Amino acid sequence: MSDHRDDPLDRLEHQVESLAIEHKVMTAQSAWEATNRIGLLWVHSAIGVLAGVMILTAGTAVSLESIFGPAAVPITGWMPLIGGVLLAVGLRSHPRSVPLEVVGLFLLLGWDLVLTVGFLVAYFTDLGLTTSRPYPVAVYSGLAALICVHLWTLRKVMRVRREHRERHPDA
Repeated sequence: MSDHRDDPLDRLEHQVESLAIEHKVMTAQSAWEATNRIGLLWVHSAIGVLAGVMILTAGTAVSLESIFGPAAVPITGWMPLIGGVLLAVGLRSHPRSVPLEVVGLFLLLGWDLVLTVGFLVAYFTDLGLTTSRPYPVAVYSGLAALICVHLWTLRKVMRVRREHRERHPDA
């Protein structure tokens, strides 16, 4: 009696089944990762809108007002608000508007960097405030790093979409 592994057709059938299973697993994993990444983008958008509204209505950190003066509230309020709204509009568009997402993320990145620098300056100069603490630097620089990861990923998405349009101009 011969082993089924000796038959070329059986081997081919087994390989096709293995590839189909691998494809199914990779497709599910890819879908989960995309859903997770988009969910995180929605979190960034919501934080930007909420923080922007709160800053514009209640003011910003005292240490930032001491550094930036009267411009502190509009700078630290409008950047996240507009960035969060643009990101949300980009995510809600069908098809998604990756350029709007990128602009929104760059505004949120700018906001995170302004806050990071502001809190660094406040901490190291103390500005006569005994409440300056370094932890906001870690929080906002961490958020800036996360946004850079999203921007890097969107760069790749834009490249793949451009290449697809070039190969399939009628699609």
